[in-house]
Amino acid sequence: MKYYVSVLDGSRFGLLLGPFHLREEAESHVDVVRQKAFKLDERSWFYTFGTCGIKDYDKPGKLNQFFPDLIPSICK
Repeated sequence: MKYYVSVLDGSRFGLLLGPFHLREEAESHVDVVRQKAFKLDERSWFYTFGTCGIKDYDKPGKLNQFFPDLIPSICK
């Protein structure tokens, strides 16, 4: 299982940062990802941020490019 910082907006969702090996790693980055999302999209104030785990999926999160310092802790 791989873990991501995720976002929900009604029926839409996104995987913003990850994948991580541990849920705790993803959880520790929710606030910083939320702050970055606010800067990129003012509508994100209305979104729900959290984490999720997914099997058999390991594509990079949509905002990984904004967090190069975290890349070593993100699954390759």
